[in-house]
Amino acid sequence: LSLLNTKSHIQLLDRFAGNQELLKTYRESLKHLQSVTRQLKTLHMDAEEKLRQKDMLTFQMNEIDSAKLTDGEDDALRQERDRLGNVENLNKYVRQCMERLEGNSSEIPGVLDLLGSVSKAADNLSKLDPALLPVNEQIISAVEQLNDVADTLNRYRDTLEFNPRRLEQIEDRFMLLNSLKRKYGGSIAAVLDFAEKAREKLARLENSEEEILALEREETECKRQLSGIARELSKKRIAAGEQISRSVEKELDDLRMASARFEVSIEVKPDPSGLQAESGENLAFDENGFDNVSFLIAPNLGEGFKPLAKIASGGETSRLMLALKNTLARADTIPTLVFDEIDQGIGGRVGAVVGEKLWQVSRSHQVLCITHLPQLAVYHDVHFHVSKAVDGGRTRTVVHKLDHAASIREIALLLGADSDENLAAAAAMLADAVNRKAG
Repeated sequence: LSLLNTKSHIQLLDRFAGNQELLKTYRESLKHLQSVTRQLKTLHMDAEEKLRQKDMLTFQMNEIDSAKLTDGEDDALRQERDRLGNVENLNKYVRQCMERLEGNSSEIPGVLDLLGSVSKAADNLSKLDPALLPVNEQIISAVEQLNDVADTLNRYRDTLEFNPRRLEQIEDRFMLLNSLKRKYGGSIAAVLDFAEKAREKLARLENSEEEILALEREETECKRQLSGIARELSKKRIAAGEQISRSVEKELDDLRMASARFEVSIEVKPDPSGLQAESGENLAFDENGFDNVSFLIAPNLGEGFKPLAKIASGGETSRLMLALKNTLARADTIPTLVFDEIDQGIGGRVGAVVGEKLWQVSRSHQVLCITHLPQLAVYHDVHFHVSKAVDGGRTRTVVHKLDHAASIREIALLLGADSDENLAAAAAMLADAVNRKAG
């Protein structure tokens, strides 16, 4: 069935010709050409579309650039808005802190006054007992720190002023930032990144003419290289095709199909935008090059070549497939081959040839052969006998693996009967087959 599929023919031919590495190089070059072609297609947009894109990108860039965004500024604005919106409470709490630190009357001393008294007492203590000097130093440090706190709070209180205009500016800025984030990304960083990419796209559009010329030169060079590889593939295919044709016809001659002719057809199609052949003509191409391969057969003298799928069925088909399989054994990746009644329409002499060729195919594939021809059966590596039996009202297929003696008896039965003469003939046929396989 794989041989009847025309799409598999070029794969078989390439494996037979040893084109795997060359084909890999070709496909890598083709992939690069396709990438260049896609880029050209993108750049070759019509003038109206290009202008529309340039206008849109310019608008987006200007909208973002005019906002003069700073990454993280929304967090700073949020803090300032919270401070302006809570000026009254902030003033109240600063006032409370200062009252506790400095006191609000002569009757209620502040923490700083109390600490001043504590510091004087500690100073006297340390004079009387120098061991308490570290304690006095700690108290002095605490007083200095609290004085610093008081100074900081005083400066902060001077900055606290309710400014409705500034609050309105902040809200307007937030609206602008949120609008840009909705359009171009979820954060200021994303918006800035969008602007940078828009700038790059606009630059590519503005420089597209130069880029198009460069890509066109690259496309021409890619096609030149690809054409050379495709021509090399084609040469190797033609040579391999001729070799296969000769080999298959020789096999068919051995199988008593001397008048049959086999041909590996390699066709091409003109295409002005394709790859250049040896003749200078441009040809259509795909992932396999510019060759279209098919196996053709003319089974009988005077008949024209036609596809394998249209050949007659039966023994003729089986022998043709055997000839092909024997020729393509090293290129065919099908692991198991089944030949059913391949002996149809052939005699004992040809049967022996068929048997030997099947055995040759079995060196690189597993071969299962169903046959009633003893000349063919003697070439087995393993011999099974298949029969039917009725068991419990049901018909079952029974398969027995035969040893050497049983195999001789079965081949004698294929010769007509298990008489002494036939048993001797069967043993001789088996021995001859063994010798041929060994030679």
